[in-house]
Amino acid sequence: MYALIHYKGDNEWNTTVPAHCSLPFDSVGRICKANGNGTSGSAVHIKGCYLLTANHVKVQTHVTFDGSVFHKLDPDFAPVQIGASDLKLIRLLDDPDLEKMRLFDKPRGDTKVVAWVVGWGVGIKPGSETRVNQTRTWMWGGSDTITKRWGTNYVEEYKVWRKDINSPLLTLLDAQSGPDEVGLTMHDSGAGMFVFNDNKWKLSGIASRAPHHSCKFSDTGKSSSKNYFVRMYYYREMIENLISQHELTELSTPAASKGYGLSSLVSLALSGLSIIGLFLFSRALKNTQKPTHQ
Repeated sequence: MYALIHYKGDNEWNTTVPAHCSLPFDSVGRICKANGNGTSGSAVHIKGCYLLTANHVKVQTHVTFDGSVFHKLDPDFAPVQIGASDLKLIRLLDDPDLEKMRLFDKPRGDTKVVAWVVGWGVGIKPGSETRVNQTRTWMWGGSDTITKRWGTNYVEEYKVWRKDINSPLLTLLDAQSGPDEVGLTMHDSGAGMFVFNDNKWKLSGIASRAPHHSCKFSDTGKSSSKNYFVRMYYYREMIENLISQHELTELSTPAASKGYGLSSLVSLALSGLSIIGLFLFSRALKNTQKPTHQ
């Protein structure tokens, strides 16, 4: 569960979005409770009510994309792990009315490029920066430093990742991307990695793993400089098929099992009774108007 920290070392850095990057920035939400407390990770809106996050992120009750409006997660939808990856599909009760996010769909173009990373999470612990030779290290801050931030990093392709079948995307904190370069920290698991490809923004990765408790820039030989992202290209078809299947199920599910509240069901029942009552009344009235036969 990690979040963004900047090479510049400023918690206020890149908390607002450039106009041309509004789609990826707006698509990333924070998983939390209804009052905004209890942040457990980030999530990326894909389509309609559906979002992706890291499988290891604890699912709370709500998601917010702007820090002020909180969308409730569907309590009847069991999160679906995508294959054996650190990735799962979750669903909101209501559609947040965000633009659909494309998933990266090519075997090339998501590595050896500078990607855009967006996530919610803690910033830097004030006064924690240390410097040894060319290495800059920051400790992570507390919950009072949580906000949405964006940054950039150069993407490698990593070949070995524990027992995973598919290799993740890898970024190294090598301090070569300028002040916008970011590393993952607390509460950014589930954050999005985006690339601009074919003149479209595409989700290329979901944040999965990062070093613990600190970020080290210019220290590429250490594990504390490596950030890992689940690669969307491997799971795109599986994710899109899952969403399509659930959408078809929703269309074919009776209203009573789609989450209508008790008051709604009572209203529907009363409406039905009213229609039946009017029909019987009209039949009785028609009968009283018939001529009497002697």
